[in-house]
Amino acid sequence: MRLTLLLLLLLSTTLLYAQPANDECETRIELGDVPLCPVMGIFTNVDATTTVISDDPTLNKPACFSGSQPDNDVWFSFTVPADGSAPDLIIEITPSSDGANTPITQPQVAAYRGICGEDELAEIGCAAAAFGEDEVMLELLSLQPGAEIFLRIEDWTASATSNEGDFALCIKAPDPIFTMGEDTESALCNGTLFDSGGPDNDYSNGENNVFVICPSSNFSCIELDFITYSTESNLDEINMFSGSSTADPLFISLEGNGGPQRFNLTSTCVTIQFTSDASVTNPGFELNWSCTTGDCENPFSTCAEPTMVDNLPYTNNDLTTCGALNSVSLGPCNNNNLLNGEEHFVAYDSPGNECISVTVNNASTATAISIYNDCPNTADQCMGSD
Repeated sequence: MRLTLLLLLLLSTTLLYAQPANDECETRIELGDVPLCPVMGIFTNVDATTTVISDDPTLNKPACFSGSQPDNDVWFSFTVPADGSAPDLIIEITPSSDGANTPITQPQVAAYRGICGEDELAEIGCAAAAFGEDEVMLELLSLQPGAEIFLRIEDWTASATSNEGDFALCIKAPDPIFTMGEDTESALCNGTLFDSGGPDNDYSNGENNVFVICPSSNFSCIELDFITYSTESNLDEINMFSGSSTADPLFISLEGNGGPQRFNLTSTCVTIQFTSDASVTNPGFELNWSCTTGDCENPFSTCAEPTMVDNLPYTNNDLTTCGALNSVSLGPCNNNNLLNGEEHFVAYDSPGNECISVTVNNASTATAISIYNDCPNTADQCMGSD
């Protein structure tokens, strides 16, 4: 009998030890002041157990949670800055493959104020990932400075199979919003930029506004994501330069209507310039930017980042204008139709005293070729066209 009791005690101790340390509200991980993104560490709800915060099942289950009553939740808390610098916060739960368990899927999160204890917590926000999704975001607005906020995180499932797993946590302020003509620069790695009309109005006539993005964080690529753009074709332009001023190389120009469209730049800064003529205004543009440490590639070529020819003779059978951009519309070749369509740029630095023949094969009948001594919009010579 004594041996049996010993075995049961060992089994019970093993199961208790396997539960996450923040299995209950009372043993939550206290993160302190936020914003904090990312929160250092890999977290998990694997082997977590049910927390009962109310005898009333309708109050124990957060308003938006999918599935049945929460059965494997874990807890965190943070403190809203007492100085009022961050009353609005975004909670992001993303899967992690760096831990000992499989990544979480279909996560959900609820936020509370109050204190730990039965019927002592009041729900203030809730978000649940859609079916098949592995990320969730919760926005909390107008939080009381200095307040402690409690987070309850778990997964949900539409079957008997659990989706518990490892996850990463981010608590951040909403991405800043900037308006051209009012703001001129940012050192942030995330933000949203609008033309001078903001999200609701058109831009104005006669504009020449510049906004410079030089993130202070370590990164390998700046991603520019145009949600939408609408300008007067050939007259009102969005210019992007690979550097901290308009004197740096032009990466690409946009005009007319388009979006969404994403560009990746390897430069440490990006300069956005918007110009408009004296008549006709349009809604303008909305641009999000972010930093990444991943690969920095584009599925197209531009005059700033062309396909380079190192030596002659040169042959390439994989070039295409399909899915490319109409990034340049004007040049010195006196044929407006040459640059009306999508383009692929090829660049060659000649040592001089060369006679060069260029041939394009297997192209559609609407394909044109033109050769310049610089990017078409800044070149002063048309060296040939067909």
